[in-house]
Amino acid sequence: MAMAVDTGDGLEELLADREMQWPRSKEFFGHGSVEMTTTIDCTAGQPVPLDIGWATASGFGFAAIRVGIRPPEPADLLERAVAAAANADLAVVMVGTNDEWETEGHDRTTMDLPGRQDELIGRVVAANPNTAVIVNAGSPVTMDWADPDASGAAPAVLTSFFAGQEQAEALLDVLLGVSDPGGRLPTTIPKRLADHPAYLHHQPDHDSTGAGTQRYGEGLFMGYRGHDARAMATRFPFGHGLSYGTAEWGEPNASATSIAAGEGMTVTVPITATGDRDATVVVQGYVAPVEPSALRPPKELKAWEKLIVRAGSTSPVGVEFGPDAFHHWDTATADWIIEPGEYDLVIASSAEVEHARIRVTITP
Repeated sequence: MAMAVDTGDGLEELLADREMQWPRSKEFFGHGSVEMTTTIDCTAGQPVPLDIGWATASGFGFAAIRVGIRPPEPADLLERAVAAAANADLAVVMVGTNDEWETEGHDRTTMDLPGRQDELIGRVVAANPNTAVIVNAGSPVTMDWADPDASGAAPAVLTSFFAGQEQAEALLDVLLGVSDPGGRLPTTIPKRLADHPAYLHHQPDHDSTGAGTQRYGEGLFMGYRGHDARAMATRFPFGHGLSYGTAEWGEPNASATSIAAGEGMTVTVPITATGDRDATVVVQGYVAPVEPSALRPPKELKAWEKLIVRAGSTSPVGVEFGPDAFHHWDTATADWIIEPGEYDLVIASSAEVEHARIRVTITP
């Protein structure tokens, strides 16, 4: 690949890799080169013609090129943000990643936010404690500044993921209180990358041909199951989420405490919205085998119900545990089986916040 700029007196070469000498990277499924950059002087209002030429090996079957332009960052950009926050009643900081950091063809090597975003959050929160942080990322990022016990912690954190073209309008409604932030985390956010159950397996092994093989060595103990098995605290657990409304959970009631294998049951929980706002609630039902004969996670999510409880009212929520909620895969028979014995039905609002356990017995 070669890139040149038209200076008016001819083409001035900026970057060139005619002999494919640039180091390879993980871009384009391991076939791309490392990112190379150069700086050119531009004048406002004057176009700069670029000439880009590239070629790929005959019969290779895969061809791609990516070129981008990034304006220089003003030296005082962070200071301007801090000054604006200090003079405001409240501050909103939006951080995250984009398709440069999360894309098909390679894995992220770190959970940390790119650039100086962590520093930006810390300095803005110090300048204005009334700060909300919006995390616009497609996967977990390091959030040391979200630790409520840490000095200078952000008082409010909203994870929007990549919410699409209507994200701005949706965020505005949530920030102004028009809509409730009623979502729940579909993944676990660990405190650090090394806490993740897949950490020891996320880098592919390489055979003699150099081909990569991804080994999913965590097996059943992925996500919250792995954190449970190791009693590993998280930054935010699977299923976590808050509401502008407050809710009180009553005592759950099970339709039965003993069932035959192949039968299901229902647990009903009364939820009361105790504040002056409607409360968004997700009742999560996990199944925890008491003394399993096979290796199984401590508990697994098997049922859930989401509802909005009107302010000042109480709503009963029925969570149904079907027969499949109790089965597991038996490698000896290569089939799903339901093992008779005792199980705990865990009624929770996240993988780490339990409200009640109900012991049930499954008979043959």
